[in-house]
This record gives sequence, structure tokens and C-alpha cells, in this order.
Amino acid sequence: MLTLEQYARYKRLELFLDSLIVAKPLPNFVAPAQVAGKPKPFGLERLQSLLQRLGNPQNDLRFVHIAGTSGKTSTTYFTAALLRSQGYRVGMFTSPHVITFAEYFTVDGQFPPVSDLTPLIEEVRPAINAEYEQHEFGVISYFELLVALAFVYFRRRQVDYVVLEAGLGGQHDATNVIPRSNVSIITNIGLDHTQILGDTLAEIANDKLGIVRAGSPLLTAETRPDILDLFRQRTARLQATTECAGDIFRVENVFLRNDGVTFDYISNLHILRGLQMNMCGAYQAQNAALALRAVEIIALKNGTQLNESALRDGLRTTFIPARYERMQEDPIVILDGAHNPDKIEQLAAYLRSQFTGNSIIFVCGFTSGRNIDAMLRPLTDIAAVFYFTRVITGYRMTEEPRYLQETLQRLAPSIPAHIAIDPDEALESAIIQATREKLPVCVTGSLYLAGHLRQRWHPEYRELSW
Repeated sequence: MLTLEQYARYKRLELFLDSLIVAKPLPNFVAPAQVAGKPKPFGLERLQSLLQRLGNPQNDLRFVHIAGTSGKTSTTYFTAALLRSQGYRVGMFTSPHVITFAEYFTVDGQFPPVSDLTPLIEEVRPAINAEYEQHEFGVISYFELLVALAFVYFRRRQVDYVVLEAGLGGQHDATNVIPRSNVSIITNIGLDHTQILGDTLAEIANDKLGIVRAGSPLLTAETRPDILDLFRQRTARLQATTECAGDIFRVENVFLRNDGVTFDYISNLHILRGLQMNMCGAYQAQNAALALRAVEIIALKNGTQLNESALRDGLRTTFIPARYERMQEDPIVILDGAHNPDKIEQLAAYLRSQFTGNSIIFVCGFTSGRNIDAMLRPLTDIAAVFYFTRVITGYRMTEEPRYLQETLQRLAPSIPAHIAIDPDEALESAIIQATREKLPVCVTGSLYLAGHLRQRWHPEYRELSW
């Protein structure tokens, strides 16, 4: 366990990292500067310069690079778990965090301990200061610094592969500083972050295609012919290939269970029937298929055979914190960080398949800027009651609980709603009612809300002292 002095030292460094989230960016570099009505893309020069000062650790690593509008986090977790099942030492970079920034970069599924994190950040800070003094790039951003820390840490831990999830888009995302990748994955294309990536699916696709590297196969679950044409044109120019789910590899016989999904995976290399996973939602089978294909390609390139038994175990035991995560059974409490209408729709559909009638107690909080009507409406036909609260974070605005209550009254006036400015109080009240009435509780609306309340079962102090 940590001493109080060690914990205080770590918290000071965490505060330094958090300060970078709200640091004022330099105009025309990371700020959206209007150019012909479009924001100027983010630049990579600042991170590239810092990494060069740190010895370019990214050049010594092998990557599976993953982008996409939805499903990229699940695909990242599946890929990392399946590679681990085959005996590889695996670094995983994913965002955002649920409880602690240490979740951004794990090795073999474990956070870096504080004994590693504290000296790592202290070691990199002088390089940050030197870069700020010698260049006009401005202060390194929070996300850029986490990418740099991850690469240094992964090289130090001598991982075999890094499964790298892009943060936003592809071409100008900080993760795209890597020189090459063994496999690139773009899960799908949707209208996300249009103010930065573009107003059309084609513009967004072209940005995400920035992760593709020469000679590296691209895997995708995208099905629209016009988008796939863009994928094939880009990979052809780079002497690479595009493999689509449903073509060389596919899923069949997807069956929803109470605790997950069963499906068959079929490719030109393997037929794997009756695969099981504890992730919920039929769409997860497609994400798992992308990961399975990536591992197949790596095994083929390395001249190794897949350990099928270990592969099945790796798939079955994969889970993502605060993504339809059952925290307890009596009463049932589910955390799901769904934070946009599509994810809320998917959550509602699965809850509808598991519970009958208007039987779910929801604890909801949203960060500002969301379409609240679209977020609440799918929940109204399965809700018994709502507890509206705030998302507690030092760097995101939150929707007021009273506004959420008023919106619900307009959408579904017959459903009762309570408000609490403290999310812990809202959860406690919901659990008391759930215990009394034998109903399940679902926390949703924000990954930050789910992450904060997850500490009821997994305190940060304990997890960081692994």
C-alpha cells in the first residue's frame, strides 16, 4: 500500500496533468481557427518534437491502430485480450478514463502502479519545460502528454504489441505520430465531431483513413459501398488491402444470452463456432470479429498457430469498465457510460430484452452540449423512476438536474423524477428504493458519472496500488 507521502506526491502530479486539460491553446495550432469556414486541423508537430526529445519510443513498438465512430473501444479491449491469450505482452492505450488517467495505458490488463507512474511523469516534465522554452508550439496538451507517457512506458516494459485507440478522428489525432502499424482497424464511419472532422461521411472517412500505413492491412465493419470505395482507393495507393466484415471474415448465428453473446466466427483461416463473450449487445460480435481477424493476421505474419482454447477464454473474459458492467446483484446495479443518443438506444434495447415493463430505476447525469430529448426518450418506456444528478468533473460543464427533470416532465409526465446535486446521494437513494421494490438500477448518461460512482465498488486508492 502507498504511504500518505507517496499518495500526496502522486496527487500533485495528477493535478499537473489535469491542469493541461484546460490550458489555453495557442491559436492556429490546437484551437479551432476558422479557415474558409472550417476549423484548422490539430497539429502533430508539438508531440513529434517532444517524442524526439524522449528518444522516439514509438519507433521501437509494434502497433494495432484502431479508429472509428463507434465500437473502437470495445474492439481495442477485444484485440488486447486476444493478443494476450496468445502469449504476447500487450500494451493498450484507450480513452477516456473511467476513474484514473492510469487507465489510458495498461500492460497485460493492469494499470501502471504509482511506483511507476510518479517517476515516469517526473522524468518527462523537464522535457515538457524544455519544449515550451525552445518552441512556439505552446503547452503540451493533456492527451498528447498521455500518448507520450504511454509510449515511454510501453518501451520500458518491452511489450510485444501496442493496441492503440485513436482519440478523435485519425489523420490529425495524437496517436497518429506512429511510423507504422501491423494492422489498422476502422470500425465504422458516422457523423461524429463534425465541427472538426467534416460535415459529411466522406470527409470523416478520409480523416479516419489517415491511420492507414503502407503495406498494412485495413480491417473494417463498414458496409456502405461509397465509404468502402474510399477505403479501397486509399489502401490501393498505399499498396495495402481492405478487408470487410462479411467478406473474408464474418460472424454468423449471433445469439443473445442473459449474460452476454454467443456467435460463430468464420474466415479463410479458421472456423470458430460457439464463441462466447460477456459483453452485451449483438453489435459486439462484429467488434470481436475485427479483433479476431487482427490476431489471425498477426499470427500468420509471425508463422504461429492460434491457441484456440486460450483464444476462447480471452474473448469470454473481456470486459470494459462502466460499459454495461454489473456491479452487484441484490439489488442489481448496472453502470453504462452511454453518452450519445446511439449508445443510449443500444443500451435501452438491451435493457428491454432483459427486464420487463417500466421496471428500471435510472440514475442519470449528462455533460453539457448533449441532445437531452434524444438521450432521455429511449429510456422512458422502460423507466420506473429517474434520479437526476450532476456529472462531477473539474473540466466539463454539466447539465443541471432540474433542467433534466423539466425535460422529462415534458416527454413523459407520468414518470416520477428526483434530483440531487451529489451523484453519490442520488445512487444511494436509488439503491434504497431498488432494495425496497426489488428493481434494478442503471447508471447512465456519462462515462464520467459512471466512473465516479464505480469507485463505490472499486476505490481509486486500491486500484492504483496494485
